Amino acid sequence: MVRNVEVRGSDVSLEVVLTVQGCPLQKTIESDVRTILLANPAIRNVNLKLGVMTKEEQSALSEDLRRRRNENKPKDATEIAPGIYRYGKMQIQYIIGIVSGKGGVGKSLTTAVIANELAREGFKVGVLDADITGPSMAKILGANERAGANDKMLIPATTKAGIKLISMNLILEKQTQAVIWRGPLVTRAIVQMYGQTDWGDLHFLLLDLPPGTSDAQLTVFQSVPLDGILVVTTPQSLAHMIVEKALDMAKVTKVPVIGLVENMSYLKCPHCGERIDLYPRDEGREAEMLQKLDILGEIPFDPAIARLADRGELEKYEAKEVSSLVQNVRKKVLSMVPVAVTPIAWKGKEGSS
Repeated sequence: MVRNVEVRGSDVSLEVVLTVQGCPLQKTIESDVRTILLANPAIRNVNLKLGVMTKEEQSALSEDLRRRRNENKPKDATEIAPGIYRYGKMQIQYIIGIVSGKGGVGKSLTTAVIANELAREGFKVGVLDADITGPSMAKILGANERAGANDKMLIPATTKAGIKLISMNLILEKQTQAVIWRGPLVTRAIVQMYGQTDWGDLHFLLLDLPPGTSDAQLTVFQSVPLDGILVVTTPQSLAHMIVEKALDMAKVTKVPVIGLVENMSYLKCPHCGERIDLYPRDEGREAEMLQKLDILGEIPFDPAIARLADRGELEKYEAKEVSSLVQNVRKKVLSMVPVAVTPIAWKGKEGSS
């Protein structure tokens, strides 16, 4: 990608050709090149020109990458499609996907509060923000430093509570930068963020998946060794109908369903503590839903969650409803999945295991 390098005294001129027009990492690449060069005290000025590869160069690069991929196949992985691998669990005891059939149900916030409660109990927890085009986990958990990397692996950021986190917002130069990618790039990025990250030893890895039942979810279900999925919904009848789609996809792909989490279930009156339902409930559909999966917990609509998330301080949030939910999730997972890796020593609350 680097062309036409010229050095004249303290001035450096060079060209960097991008693989595609409108590459979303363009600004990040440009900034990184300038930062690296200007770190040399002998260099004062950098004249950087950006270009785009020709179709012939793109084809040659694809062939070279294909060759390198065959030579450097990831460990503990089986290729199921060109560049797409079925990965192993590494040193992670339980891998849980957090899904929803539609957007707007608070899936990311639910993922964050579950991860935080697990960490509070003493477990080693990681979060993969797999919503590539709409990542929010870094903001919610207050992770501001970009992810690191060594020769072959990404190094996840670590939050104040000790949660390991990988998100596109930790890779891009600016968190407000848009990721304008087509489906194949999105799906490949997700599995690479799982398989090429140095997670270390974890008790739980939570994947915050994008909403819907498209190719991104399908690729994750096929490539990541999920122990099960948690389905997030709100109490309204429409959301329950969409849940059916997520359940159907899990059935087709043979991914176990751990249970359902109902978010924004109700509002607790700040004065008297009375429960106020925010959505009209369809008792018939709820009864039908209960026959298909377990409702593991209800998270109330709590303005404190939004305030803390906006400040990047959601790890401060505590609620008995979340604690009860996480205990139910742990019990269900332990009953469904035998530990496939060596247990990790940990120190948690008395009675937690």
